[in-house]
Amino acid sequence: MNSLAAGICLRYSTRQMSQTATWKESLIVYLLSVLAVFAIMRYGFGACSVSMHWRSDYDLNIYYLIGNGWMRGHMPYVELTDLKGPLVFLLHGICSLMTSGSFLGICVVNALIVGLGLLFSYKSARLFLPMRASVAVLCAYLYFLLYFAANPAEQVWALQHITLYMVLRWAVGRTARFSPGDLVFTGAAVAAVLLLKFNLVAFWIPVCLLALFLNGWRACLWLSIGFSAVMFPFAGYFGYHGALQPLWQEYVGMALAYGRPAWEESALCARHFCLFRGVMPFHLYNRIPDWLLAIPGCVPCLAWGLLWCRKEPVLRKPAAGVFIAS
Repeated sequence: MNSLAAGICLRYSTRQMSQTATWKESLIVYLLSVLAVFAIMRYGFGACSVSMHWRSDYDLNIYYLIGNGWMRGHMPYVELTDLKGPLVFLLHGICSLMTSGSFLGICVVNALIVGLGLLFSYKSARLFLPMRASVAVLCAYLYFLLYFAANPAEQVWALQHITLYMVLRWAVGRTARFSPGDLVFTGAAVAAVLLLKFNLVAFWIPVCLLALFLNGWRACLWLSIGFSAVMFPFAGYFGYHGALQPLWQEYVGMALAYGRPAWEESALCARHFCLFRGVMPFHLYNRIPDWLLAIPGCVPCLAWGLLWCRKEPVLRKPAAGVFIAS
């Protein structure tokens, strides 16, 4: 799907750079995206779809039960626990009060969040493409959202696309450095991801390093403000209730002990892709090491960095397309 976006960027690499989306255009895209995401999640193939039955093996049920229990006075990680962050349970708990006994509330909230991710994926495409081609990129994203089901990774996905737009806007020369608002958002996003699914925070490591390179020591101040605004209320709440140690043990400790590393998940996806596409014979399915299969996922990012450092105008848009594909 992201390869399609990269291909379109390559196709238009010789044309004049498109203008940034206007606020009216952005508002229309966001509203349509929210409606589309809600319809897909509610009537598609995900766990929160009305076409699916209530089943105990869905993670969504666990998030709902723990979140609802939290709203009723039961302390997460002490009386009720799972290997997800407290922000996941808070969102599901609030939504359980909105629509008791139903996933409708989390469907609405997740549609609002994922809609933001779609909006900024569209805005990223508009940095390189005209409106119609950008809409085509957006439609390609919607096709691959059919199995979205209010998972924490989907909320992180939205934050990633907002951050990606911020980086691409700087990369094409629209801004010389990140604004204080960009840095505050980045710090808040890092804290939110740590409270959702902490292993996905690696996405923001190069972004924070780039911010330090562009903005100097002031970046630390703005990043800290955004990070503290999100993290301190949770730390204060769990500290007041004496639940910081259970939170660490149940969320971080258990995940590190029994969870699957991000590179292993990447390798697993590559392994299944090669098998089902006929690239890999079945007898080699378990003989290729995970680290070897995980390497291709790093190549687009490395290629983007090498091409961008050459500072050749003819390579800049293809390089950005390769970065999006990563």
